[in-house]
Amino acid sequence: MNRAEGDATESEPEAQTDEKAIAGQAADSPINEDQQALEQWLRRIPDDPGGLLRRKFQYQYQVRRAQAGAKPSGGKTW
Repeated sequence: MNRAEGDATESEPEAQTDEKAIAGQAADSPINEDQQALEQWLRRIPDDPGGLLRRKFQYQYQVRRAQAGAKPSGGKTW
């Protein structure tokens, strides 16, 4: 291993330590009551991305069916 590689590996732990220190400072900073109440309210909302997609596709299906029903009959769809 040459010196350049040794220097690079030694600086990586220092960078990780700096990132953790910055994150720790952000976590220690006081949050005002409004922001804390908002975060608690948002945590109560269920996280269900599959359900959101299912409802989106169902909605799009209903819209397309309604549009297809509004077209004059007897015409070609292609």
